[in-house]
Amino acid sequence: MIPKIGPRQYPISKPQVNNEEDSKAKQTSAQTQEDSENLQQSKGLVYAEEGRNQTQLPTGEQTRSNLVQTSKPQVQGEYVQKDEEEEYHKVTNHNGLCKTNTPINQRSTKINIAQILKDFKNTAVAIATPEDLMDEVDGYIDLIKKQVAKEKPNVKLIQSNLKNAGGLLDKYISETLNKDSKVVQNWVEAVFLQDVNYKYDDEEINVDFLVNFPENKKEEKAKEAENTQVQTQTQVVEDKDKDLKERFIKAKKEGSIEQFREALTLTDKAEDKEIKPKITFEMGKIYDKQDKLPEALICYQQTLENSKDNNLKFQTHYSMAKIYDDVNEFEPALDHYFIAIGYAGEAENDEAQSTFLTKVGNLFADKYDKKAFDFYSEAETVANHSDKPKVKGYVSSNRANAYDKFNMPKEALKYYSDAIQNYSQTNSTDKIALNYKRAGELMSDYKKKDKAKSLLQKAMSYAIKLDDKEMMKEINKELIINM
Repeated sequence: MIPKIGPRQYPISKPQVNNEEDSKAKQTSAQTQEDSENLQQSKGLVYAEEGRNQTQLPTGEQTRSNLVQTSKPQVQGEYVQKDEEEEYHKVTNHNGLCKTNTPINQRSTKINIAQILKDFKNTAVAIATPEDLMDEVDGYIDLIKKQVAKEKPNVKLIQSNLKNAGGLLDKYISETLNKDSKVVQNWVEAVFLQDVNYKYDDEEINVDFLVNFPENKKEEKAKEAENTQVQTQTQVVEDKDKDLKERFIKAKKEGSIEQFREALTLTDKAEDKEIKPKITFEMGKIYDKQDKLPEALICYQQTLENSKDNNLKFQTHYSMAKIYDDVNEFEPALDHYFIAIGYAGEAENDEAQSTFLTKVGNLFADKYDKKAFDFYSEAETVANHSDKPKVKGYVSSNRANAYDKFNMPKEALKYYSDAIQNYSQTNSTDKIALNYKRAGELMSDYKKKDKAKSLLQKAMSYAIKLDDKEMMKEINKELIINM
């Protein structure tokens, strides 16, 4: 029986793409957290480990169509359980920062985003964050500063980017102390539970929220031997699983379900626990291509249940989203696109995040809902951060199609032009031809014959380079109309 899909939920690290303020949000938030770790006060933060709820991926309960259903992460429990609050407050104040002498019921909960960013940066410095990692953290902070400079900052995007940056620091802490950590992300979560002023003002300081940094900031640094140990262990695993991996590679090359099934029988004794979900994912792809959608979704669900790899998770949720998208099941498609965005964020994959946000925009555009343009804007922000012309071109092309659908020719023409410019940097001849063709057809619809003719002729020149006879035929028909 195919597992059922639950109500829409959002992972912790996805970029929040709704331009409405948090007080208007109507969706349930599912927060997919990294594992936790105690960081000493010398690191700048104090964290009470006990009592945290760990996010899992159980099956939700909500019937969709008679086609297929699946599942996703449950909503995480409250930030601090009621019966643990007393002990928690003994160690920290409510927002997870170092304890102050101000009684909890007398403290102001107002805090400015400028103070949050400053304390976050100071924390990164205090734990001796390496220069290359600090550059990545600064990238997220720069995105936040762009938002807070706006008249109406995007609260969800600000929170998402700071949580992503916190995930990077927790990963470094985990590697340094050889223990799992989520201390920074939990601090970020706690701060955002307060009354945050998202209009940047570095003169607005709430002393009750200041992070206390001890004089000794030079604590343990990353242990180089850890990387060597991991590499050695990986090599041992590879040797033990050599036969299984060879079977996997052969099955993938030949696209054989039977060979994958045979390989699957050997996975229970495998040292590498990621082999099994990789096999079920590849089986899902084969069923997907064969249009055996229920079988594909069962395999994808098995992948999610067995994998801890965020890259594999976002690919799997994206594959499931596309299935629902193709059969016009709006809600489950949206569910899986959002979860895919979250895991892509945890995997620090800007290209995937931008693509998935664009797909969400397309979903709303197909329903003639102008929310689509909110998602295109967020996709553009992430694409600009990645600075990859191909990604930018993809967002612009889809955005142009949406403007065309909403009868906004001026905006559509602008984004077709942007798409062509970006695709030209990657020599994507097929994409250039298609966008010239669509722009020409748009001008033809609005009786701009000279402009249409010029654009269609450019499209034809690229179609000839591709030797795409079908496209040349379509373009020629449009040219005749505009003669």
